[in-house]
Amino acid sequence: MYRKVLASVAAASLLAAGICGCGSQESASTTSSAQSASVSKSSEASGTGTQDYLNASEAETVGDEAYNITWDDVENIQVYYCSMGPAGTGVSAVADEINKITEPYNIHVNLTQLDIGSYEQQVSLMMSSSEPVDLLITLPGGPCSFSSMSAQGQLMDITALMDEYAPQTLSGIGDYMKGTMVGDTIYGVTCYQNFAGGVFIYMRTDVLEDLGMLEKAQNMTSFTEFEEILEAVKNSEKWGHLSGLGCKISALSNAYLDADSFADCTYTDCLGDTQFMVAADPSGEDTTIQLNYETEGYKKTFERFKHWCDEGYMYEDVGISAEMAAELVKSNVVFSYIVTGIDSPTQLSSTSAACGTPMTSVKIMDLPISTSSLTKFTWAVPSTSQAPEAAVTFLEMMFTDPQIANLMTWGIEGVDYETDDEGIAHYIEGNENPAYHSADYLAVNKFIVTPWEGAPADINEIEKETMESAPISPYLGFAGDTSAVSTEVSMVTNIINEYDSSVGTGMADESVYKEFISKLKSSGAEKIVAAYQEQLNQWLTQ
Repeated sequence: MYRKVLASVAAASLLAAGICGCGSQESASTTSSAQSASVSKSSEASGTGTQDYLNASEAETVGDEAYNITWDDVENIQVYYCSMGPAGTGVSAVADEINKITEPYNIHVNLTQLDIGSYEQQVSLMMSSSEPVDLLITLPGGPCSFSSMSAQGQLMDITALMDEYAPQTLSGIGDYMKGTMVGDTIYGVTCYQNFAGGVFIYMRTDVLEDLGMLEKAQNMTSFTEFEEILEAVKNSEKWGHLSGLGCKISALSNAYLDADSFADCTYTDCLGDTQFMVAADPSGEDTTIQLNYETEGYKKTFERFKHWCDEGYMYEDVGISAEMAAELVKSNVVFSYIVTGIDSPTQLSSTSAACGTPMTSVKIMDLPISTSSLTKFTWAVPSTSQAPEAAVTFLEMMFTDPQIANLMTWGIEGVDYETDDEGIAHYIEGNENPAYHSADYLAVNKFIVTPWEGAPADINEIEKETMESAPISPYLGFAGDTSAVSTEVSMVTNIINEYDSSVGTGMADESVYKEFISKLKSSGAEKIVAAYQEQLNQWLTQ
């Protein structure tokens, strides 16, 4: 199975090169017979009604086909997504430019960008009140995560819609589509990018330089060395106002900080569950599933975070703050944070830009590409959508059209950014805080977004090669169907959210941690684990 998945992923990565030139459309017509033939061939091969990746020659035949518009009047779609900082003031102007492209195809896009601090709450309110939402982005964890929203029936089955209205997206993402499927049902589209991941410590470079500890930081290999740096920051007259760390355990996704040496730290596979309720042996040798929060790895990570709290290194409001870690650095209140991220040459430059200051990066460990990698950020059609056909068609446009992809990511060229002769995007001098600026990792297809300043012009090719050589989880493509235990998932999710500001930051003591585990079990966590175990056993025999 491992070799089969690896071969499939490699083929999907090769296809992406053919996708990057897509997107120029001539007229709003139905899908051509050549494209339909490719879709039919792919569906027959998979036997599931969804597409597998196409080979290189097939990719060339679908690249310039028109979108499949089957409605006569203009459909208005409501699109919601988040910003990593304050929401931009230029969203309506960006929407106007997008609509110049989409309206000839009978689609009018209404964009709403919410700041990350209020996104979960507002989306949850919209879902509970059945407010019409046609397309939105899901987050790595919490009530707006892919696993949580799909388990609660808040996302629409778009399997047939993807076949009919987004065939290029299906073929381009290929086997990675399995990450946003439950069984044979597609509930979303991953933000297609380099999925090779790792766990990183990011630290302010200016602080390290001033303390004479930059070289030490760059070469550190253990948490003992990291804590020496945190202690120096804490005791510094100049930098003592900074909290050493601003992060939660959940920011580590499926990684554990369970050893002093970075090389000895471990990780688990949470099988696509972005609430991290379950844990599986990442090697695939032991297929027994555990409750993640009860594992030795999580417990040791909690103890490490608790130690950092006791030593006064942790930002005291990290448990209740809705701000992202980069915003805490940018606000001049935090020195460093630890997070799971993409292993990319551009990651450091984009992180520095988000933090508003140069950052130094140290990798703790590599992580394999897993289902969780694919569900970190996804685009999905909520069950309250009034125009799902148009919403999925706009997904196809975002995946194939570089102009739309760049508008959604960097804003309006010449207004929010400009591009140099080498094809690199950057801020316009004197306008370093434009009305609009988003993040490329939120794009439906990052491989067609213009590289940002600090990245080489061929970054997309580099990242594809990185992804091809990345380790792959033996469980890639497995996603548990929790519909039968939806009540338990809801109760357990509430418990996780309740204790996230205490246990999830290390601010709780041992008794609170034990209370957390007890409440998880009494709320049905073990029933959820059993459901995952039964489905995994079946999946492994297929």
